[in-house]
Amino acid sequence: MDTRGDRISFADRILPPGEGAEGLAPGEAAGARLCAGERYELAAIDKTRRKLTLALRKAASPFGQVEIQKTYSLKKDSLCVSYSLSSSAPEKAEFRFAPEIDLSLPGRGEACARFYACRQDEADEALREGIAPAGKSGASGTLRGLSGLKIHDIRNEAQIALLASRPFSARVAQIISGEDLFQAFCLMPAFDVSLEAGKTWEVDFTLKFSH
Repeated sequence: MDTRGDRISFADRILPPGEGAEGLAPGEAAGARLCAGERYELAAIDKTRRKLTLALRKAASPFGQVEIQKTYSLKKDSLCVSYSLSSSAPEKAEFRFAPEIDLSLPGRGEACARFYACRQDEADEALREGIAPAGKSGASGTLRGLSGLKIHDIRNEAQIALLASRPFSARVAQIISGEDLFQAFCLMPAFDVSLEAGKTWEVDFTLKFSH
């Protein structure tokens, strides 16, 4: 998860409700709230259980009435990130929640990494370079109805699994800098959220590493 260019993992974004998964792209998005540049306050820390809870308050920005509380829980072979979103707006808040998760793998070809889409009660679906189902063009690179994504890091003989407690859509993009220099894969799960005032919306992620 150590990438160049000051990129980070679990960088939170709140996108307009009409922004489909096809429009997902790393970084900037018109009319969106990009939370990575805002200040998260320390809400709680439990060093014994290796848990850290951060809170993002209201802001003078698009979707600024939405508040985020996120808890990181570090275990031997996994990182769990739990989100709780609420809104202080008097009317219903509708948006797409789409965090960015960067993974710095040895390379972008299938000799380095192989991706699989996971759905409940279905066999894992092989993807081509993490973007489209194998054998299909998939110009948008959109994946729907997912319960998780699996990545086989071929060179390091490791498997990385991103699992979520809710079904999600996703896009996987390659981060390229300079003259076609590969930096990382960016995983972008996306959820449609309709949030009433005084209510909360929650989702849990697990990023698991195994050999």
